[in-house]
Amino acid sequence: MAVRDAARLSRDQYFMAIAKAAARRATCRRRAVGAVVVDRRGRILSTGYNGSPEGYPHCEVLCSDPEHEPCRWSVHAEINALLFAENREPDKTLYVTTGPCRDCALAIANAGVSRVVMGEPYRDPGGLEVLASGGIGHEYLPPSEDAPEGGCVHA
Repeated sequence: MAVRDAARLSRDQYFMAIAKAAARRATCRRRAVGAVVVDRRGRILSTGYNGSPEGYPHCEVLCSDPEHEPCRWSVHAEINALLFAENREPDKTLYVTTGPCRDCALAIANAGVSRVVMGEPYRDPGGLEVLASGGIGHEYLPPSEDAPEGGCVHA
């Protein structure tokens, strides 16, 4: 049976769905963020999510008041994905569920990423200013109502 064209995710929707799945691994109670680094051919180089450094207790143990204060122990999803990408080839795309903060945008610029696709805005536009200053393309991918949550759709 053939898959209906309307049910097939676009490349951007596909990678954003993977970023959203990665976010479900986050250990930060304040905000769960996932990221995927993809090369220019559309191959996944790495994924990442926010949480405390390897070997440290989870954020829920380290953070005193996650409801009111930003976590100071969590490594951001973008940084984790970039650290594990191991590929310095240019023209990578980063898919991230939330727009980058300023520090993450600086790391994105330094890692050879040429395009960032975001699920939702970050509270501080400083990261977008860094991307724009470096000529790094960035756009939002709003949730698609007709995109399936998972599984196959048959005609």
